[in-house]
Amino acid sequence: MKFAFAFAGIPNEVFDSVYKRGQVITGNNTAPHFVKHGWHAEPYRPHEVTQLVTTFKPYLESEARGDTAFAVFYVRRGESDTIITEGLFPFLFTVPVDWNLIGHNARSLQQSKNDLVQRLTRLGTDVRKCLEALQRELEERRQRTPWLLPVRNFQSRYLAGGLLELQHQLLTADQKLEVLSRLGNAFQHHHPPQKTQEGHKSNRRNFVDDSGLEFKPPGHELHGFHRPSEGHNDICAISARRRLGVSYHRAFHYDCSKGRGATQAHLHSCHSRETALVSSPAHINIATNDYTRPEAQK
Repeated sequence: MKFAFAFAGIPNEVFDSVYKRGQVITGNNTAPHFVKHGWHAEPYRPHEVTQLVTTFKPYLESEARGDTAFAVFYVRRGESDTIITEGLFPFLFTVPVDWNLIGHNARSLQQSKNDLVQRLTRLGTDVRKCLEALQRELEERRQRTPWLLPVRNFQSRYLAGGLLELQHQLLTADQKLEVLSRLGNAFQHHHPPQKTQEGHKSNRRNFVDDSGLEFKPPGHELHGFHRPSEGHNDICAISARRRLGVSYHRAFHYDCSKGRGATQAHLHSCHSRETALVSSPAHINIATNDYTRPEAQK
């Protein structure tokens, strides 16, 4: 498994010296990427989210199987941290870094740089373990895990919060797989898997959201996936391939309906928070990134 780490919020005062230590920080199987921020006291700005997403775009264009996991390390900047955490959720794994510049003279800058390099190196070792555990979950349990459900179109008070808690606990726990199991069970307490009544698919279980919409995993019928087209953006593309930084099958989706027959639902698209009415004579395909087929038009 390969990794690509992006680093945000590193101030100009130490940026160049930390940049030079990039490969030392990440090691041989991880590519380092640095996004310029500004001076130490400056908050995050929305354009930094765009820069971070663009950083990973070449991997999506060149990869055959999605074997590179992504993470973003961001130096805490107070209230503006939400620009990073909300802007990259839930498709990238975001890692807060507690660090401060201790002074501006040469000695203080050297000490600050060394401290940051050491913190990033230690964090990187643990983040790789987090991503490896997540990759195993999304590959081996993709038909059963709740962590591939679309956060906008699966109406739930627990899905987005559960993913955020999963990210937090993976970073702080030694037993990563135990965290995945425990939080997955906690989610299923609120949304117990239901057995479908559909003939040849009767051995499958599906999740039901608060509106009564059934989300049925596709089994081997992997056919509905996001394709670049007018109206879609880079976030649509990366979220169609990554959940919390790790890859999932690009054609994975849910067959969604309310019982048998035609289905209608007001749904989000992968790039709009406004809903639109989507109708189908049977079920609606909804992907992990909220891409729908038929597409939700607004």
